[in-house]
Amino acid sequence: MSAGPAARTIVVGVDFSDSSESALAWAAAEARAHGCRLLVLHVVHDPADSPGRYLSLARLLGGRVPQDGERAEETAARLMEAFLDRARGRLPDLAAAAEVATRIVKGVPGPRIAEVAAAERARQVVLGSRGLGGLRHALLGSTAARVVRLAELPVTVVKTSRTAAPDAEDAGG
Repeated sequence: MSAGPAARTIVVGVDFSDSSESALAWAAAEARAHGCRLLVLHVVHDPADSPGRYLSLARLLGGRVPQDGERAEETAARLMEAFLDRARGRLPDLAAAAEVATRIVKGVPGPRIAEVAAAERARQVVLGSRGLGGLRHALLGSTAARVVRLAELPVTVVKTSRTAAPDAEDAGG
């Protein structure tokens, strides 16, 4: 791993869920402790088996519902802003982080998160997971599991309670 400034980046993959906020909290504390930059990353992914994901997320998160013709990336950017605004109010380490940048990219979440982290020459990737198992996980895997397999750098998976309210798990980041 490089000792240069790029190695001072922690990539946090988010899908705007409670699990993502837990991952962001962990990453923000890590960034503060080590003087790292945070790159909060969301991958826009609206697969055929789940059309309208961003419409559902906007409703779930109480944001403005996308207008006709609004691209998923535009909706994701608004959701990212709302997510970070809420998180800043709850996470003191986020406000104290040396630098917080955001990025929205398109693609399949697991590979794209690994690609962005590699391109950034990041120190590590941090992702949230509710730790749900079962048939869905066995057949499809989780975004976190895919990133662990694909990334060539440390990946930290921050697990949240299985009994937490349903959220946007695997919603693109």
